[in-house]
Amino acid sequence: RAFILFLLSFTGVCFAQGWKELRTGIEQQVFVLPQDSGSKLEVNVVRINPAKYAVRVVDTYGTLTRQHVQYPVYTIGQIAPIIKPLVMINGGFASSYTLPIPAGLLVDNNRVVTRLNTLSKTQSGVLCIKGSSVRILRKEQYVKEDCVSALQAGPLLLDAPGKLGISQAERAKKFRRSFVATDGKGNLIMGVTNEASLHDLAKFLAKAEPTGIQATAVLNLSGDIESALYVKTDSKEIIFGMIDVPVASTIAILAK
Repeated sequence: RAFILFLLSFTGVCFAQGWKELRTGIEQQVFVLPQDSGSKLEVNVVRINPAKYAVRVVDTYGTLTRQHVQYPVYTIGQIAPIIKPLVMINGGFASSYTLPIPAGLLVDNNRVVTRLNTLSKTQSGVLCIKGSSVRILRKEQYVKEDCVSALQAGPLLLDAPGKLGISQAERAKKFRRSFVATDGKGNLIMGVTNEASLHDLAKFLAKAEPTGIQATAVLNLSGDIESALYVKTDSKEIIFGMIDVPVASTIAILAK
């Protein structure tokens, strides 16, 4: 039976539970930090060592179609039993609400599903994966041959090596967020939040531990109701957010 954890509120100045090892090379932590507005920023984070696991961008529509799934709804909940991820998060934006076709670049295991959206100002970054190398690039830096899997999304919250990419004007726009990040130790980080501004989230992600994760590059994902983080341990499933919402793509951590 799935063990479902929802975003929680805590009292006090700052809550950070410390990293909990779920399996070798995969750790989880929850942060709750007060904001100037009086609200709390709640961030559920999973940190992965990509040297120990396979990282893959998954074309939701294409995968379910090739598997001849009857009545596909294109959700994390539907694709997880097929892919069998250890960790999975929603990916990039969709071009349609009825059929989740990617709105930007999507490369799944060298198969180009959709090409780079060069006109989008929002989709300013690309997650590039090749073996144990996981990088977050500006879209202008993308080279097809350098990436076995790739995902375009945005905006870039932090541009390597940790430069803030979001203005304070974004503080007024609050939605549930999801993101993928890298740090200076080569880790891949995935996370989802409560309703938060991109500016506040970026500032948190740039901070050093224990009140941040000291990310060097961060890419905002599709977010809002699509924000969902799925984790499979040896004994249970941990779910942050809703996994029954259609998504155009996902980022999956798989056993090698």
